[in-house]
Amino acid sequence: SSGGFGTIPDVGNIDMSKLGKKGGGPDYIPYNAKGRDSFGKISFNTGVFWLGGFVGGGAYGFAEGWRGATSSNYKIRMNSVMNAVSKRGSLYGNTLGLVAFLHTFSSGVLEYTLEYAEVDRYVNRNVPLVPALAGAVTGGLMSMSRKSWGARSIMIGGGAAVSVAYSYAG
Repeated sequence: SSGGFGTIPDVGNIDMSKLGKKGGGPDYIPYNAKGRDSFGKISFNTGVFWLGGFVGGGAYGFAEGWRGATSSNYKIRMNSVMNAVSKRGSLYGNTLGLVAFLHTFSSGVLEYTLEYAEVDRYVNRNVPLVPALAGAVTGGLMSMSRKSWGARSIMIGGGAAVSVAYSYAG
C-alpha cells in the first residue's frame, strides 16, 4: 500500500535566480554589503561596551566592597559589596556606553559626510581619518561633561581620544 504521499518530486533542477530578486539570491534574507546599518552599529557597540563596563566595574566594586566593609559580619560585608557593585558597575557601564554611543554616532555621521564630500580624493586611503576624527569629537564632548571645562580641556580630551582611536585603527 502506498500510504498517501506518493513519490517526492526532484527539486535539484530549480533555477535559484528565478526565485528571488534580480541578481540571484532569495529576497527573504536581509543582506547589506556594507555590514550593519548605522542604528545596528550604534545599538551593538553601546550594548557591548555598557555590558563590559558594568561587568568590569562590578568586579572592581566587589573587591572594593569586600575590602572596605566596616565589619567582618557576613550580612554587613555583603551589603557593602552590593552597594559598591551597583555604584561602580553602573558608573563604568554608563560611561563606557556613552563613549561607545558618541564614537559610533559621530563615526557614522563623519563617514557619510566625508563620503558625500569625496574627501578620499585628497587624503591617503590608508589613513584612518574617520576613527580619529570620531575620537576627537567623542573626547571633546566627554571632556565637556565635567564641571570645569574649557577650550584647553576639550583639546586635551580630543587629543587623547584621537591618539587612542588612531593607534587602535591604524
